[in-house]
Amino acid sequence: MRAIIIAEHSECQLSPLTARTPYPLLPLAGKPILMHALEVLHRSSIREVDVVSPELHQQLETEIDTGPFMGMTVRFVHAMPDLKNASQHSLIVGLSDIVDTDWNDILDDLGDLDVHALIPIKMTMHAIPVAMLVPPHFGRSSLNWTRPGLKYSYGNFDDKISCDWSELHRTEAIQLPINPQYLISTGNFEDYYQANFALLKGKFNYMKSAGREYLTGHRSAPKARVNERSILSRHGYFGSYCRIDKTARLYGDVIIGNSAIVDKGARVSDSIICDNTYIGSNIDCRKAIVNGNLMVKVDTGVCIEIDDPVLFGAIN
Repeated sequence: MRAIIIAEHSECQLSPLTARTPYPLLPLAGKPILMHALEVLHRSSIREVDVVSPELHQQLETEIDTGPFMGMTVRFVHAMPDLKNASQHSLIVGLSDIVDTDWNDILDDLGDLDVHALIPIKMTMHAIPVAMLVPPHFGRSSLNWTRPGLKYSYGNFDDKISCDWSELHRTEAIQLPINPQYLISTGNFEDYYQANFALLKGKFNYMKSAGREYLTGHRSAPKARVNERSILSRHGYFGSYCRIDKTARLYGDVIIGNSAIVDKGARVSDSIICDNTYIGSNIDCRKAIVNGNLMVKVDTGVCIEIDDPVLFGAIN
């Protein structure tokens, strides 16, 4: 079985954070969201993946390191692959909800399937599919699937599924039961915030945070510069080449991204500081997501844009 990841970001609810960092590349405990999706597929023994993004495929190919996925072929493409002549089942997944389990277990739980049936396991977020299973040589004008006590119909298809992104994008959603504990949502500010810290605390099975253990409850990527006197937090992640001044203080749960700087006297508590972000001297940052010169207050949803680089801003 192969997988197709729909790596679109234009309609996610994390704007304006995504103005600087596209949704598939937003960090989730030290790794891009797309990297986590690829890791789950790899751990599910899926060895052929197409990442579809009409606008971002070249950028994703440049910024996503596929080296760790031994035996997996990953292609970054701008349009849906041709499913009409596919020789194997294709699992189509999105990024708004990452499924934290073995995909083969989910498919096995569905029981015996008609090889001609289209099985949408769960589809959410502006009709972008979280998951559907497309069998080989797909082509029927009206599709039905019957399970004891349940019957779903999926009709109004031509004799072939279109490879055009816009047509897939307009596909109506059908939801089938899937255990909510396996769904890790990152599609809005609160969910994204909670998913980062749940991942950091090791609450997921198939998704792992980046870095190695630095102190109890804290992980660090290579070449992070952190003084232990600054760490008063319960849990933390420190990205590569980040720098936290010895007079800065970290409280609660914190994530400091790659090449981020927390300057003298700054206080960061229960916050996510994204990659290449500067937190200025004596700034007090509480329960926020900061990406460049944009701060999102998670408890209120208020977005604050600051033009003064002395306070906080993007590091070029």
